[in-house]
Amino acid sequence: QLETFQQQRDASEKDKQTVVESQKDYCQKLINQIEALKTELAEALKKAADDSNTKTDLQGVREALRKDLHDKIAELQNKREALKKSQEDNAGLIATITDLQKKSAEDKKNYEDLDAHVHELKKREGDLESQNEDYKEKI
Repeated sequence: QLETFQQQRDASEKDKQTVVESQKDYCQKLINQIEALKTELAEALKKAADDSNTKTDLQGVREALRKDLHDKIAELQNKREALKKSQEDNAGLIATITDLQKKSAEDKKNYEDLDAHVHELKKREGDLESQNEDYKEKI
């Protein structure tokens, strides 16, 4: 009986050691899985932080682009207003030039009329001198 008891006890010890070893292996696997999950979590947190920083950076870029766009729109509106004013000024200048051209044409016509009148007066003067010579001879 003692021998059987010792054999049972040895078998029980071996079973206990097998169970303990099995439990140790299982615990080690769990520890490895926990470490892997911790690593994945750390990487995910780092990626989330990077994504958040990237999102913040992109929001900054977007805001800068929006401000630049608004500035460019304001600049173009100012240029459009300046162009409109310039066109109005040009229209006024064109009207003035047209008036001056009309006046110049009138002045040219008046000059030509005066020149023709002077030519006529010179011709008459010549005729009168000729008549005057004729009268002098007669007298």
